[in-house]
Amino acid sequence: MSSTIGRRIAARRIELDMRQEDLARKVGVSRPTISYWETGNVKDMKGRNLAKLCATLGVTDDWLLFGDETKAVREPVARHIDLERELLEAIRRLTPEEQEEELQALRDREAAARAEYERLRKRFDNHG
Repeated sequence: MSSTIGRRIAARRIELDMRQEDLARKVGVSRPTISYWETGNVKDMKGRNLAKLCATLGVTDDWLLFGDETKAVREPVARHIDLERELLEAIRRLTPEEQEEELQALRDREAAARAEYERLRKRFDNHG
């Protein structure tokens, strides 16, 4: 196990085949910030950044902060990262018009799912 937070961040990032730039983009910080964290300068890490970093790396905060547990990796989260990467690559291969069509289809699916959720919620609220 890596002995410092910075080493754990770097080791997990490398394990996921991510560059510092990739991790920075996913967490919503700059590449120098990732470099700063990986060298152990994490005292200014905000809670929201910690949560995003753990989710992106697919690890628990206990593992990242303290090295607790045996590599407490959340594989479904790590798999989600792979799916996200594959989806983005597929979208980038589409023409702008196809991208717009796919985005609208996703919006329509989301609206339909929300409407169905509301319908079911009202139905069960009336029977409760």
